[in-house]
Amino acid sequence: MRSVSFVSFSTPSITYPGLTPDLEHPATATFVGRTGNVATYTVSINSDKTGTFEVKASDSITFTSASSPNSPLTLTRTTGDGFSDANGSDGPDAVKNYVNALISITPLTPVNAVKSAEVFTVKNHERVQLRRGDRPDDRSGNRSQDAVYQMSLTGLDLAAVDLGSDFHSVLRETG
Repeated sequence: MRSVSFVSFSTPSITYPGLTPDLEHPATATFVGRTGNVATYTVSINSDKTGTFEVKASDSITFTSASSPNSPLTLTRTTGDGFSDANGSDGPDAVKNYVNALISITPLTPVNAVKSAEVFTVKNHERVQLRRGDRPDDRSGNRSQDAVYQMSLTGLDLAAVDLGSDFHSVLRETG
């Protein structure tokens, strides 16, 4: 007679090493579904504060078998704990970065003679929350810093300038 084994999952607990998101930070994950011995859960976080948020998940998996003297056997696994063996390894913690940015252009209403070039200055102000250890010279703990990226545009037709998502990348690379 063949022994039947069962695998059960608890609901993963969620913790936030470091900063905790202020708008949405659940203590447990939401069940999505199960296929065989794989259970899938989701976690949504949200913050109106800038910063880097780390999400750590931990779950207990229970194996039950009538033919095992060690039944039930419960294992706890946690992301980011460095566990690894011949069958695989635990995944790292998830990391989410929230930033707050403003963009400005000057001068707003220049007046020039026809065929006279105008230089426009575009500034992107990115508000970043730094955590202790993010920079070697940061010994004061958590603090905010403005990172200002600036670029000058010369020409008569601003419509030809892409101020979309590529603009931020260009400023970051040249800032």
